Amino acid sequence: GEACARKAIRMGPESPHYHGTLALLLCRQGKVKEALGLARKCVRMGPSDRRYLYRLGRWLEEQKQKQ
Repeated sequence: GEACARKAIRMGPESPHYHGTLALLLCRQGKVKEALGLARKCVRMGPSDRRYLYRLGRWLEEQKQKQ
């Protein structure tokens, strides 16, 4: 999955959906720092799509609770 998502980003770097997919995969793999960076990028690329902001907020809250 990760390799396919990275390939999709190379083919369509302007798509926040591809970045979001990779962020979700990375988060599930425990690569939270990289996932958060991509989630922030999604919010910048697609500010009108609330799903990106929701996901970023949820992940940040989860990280805060772990500390």
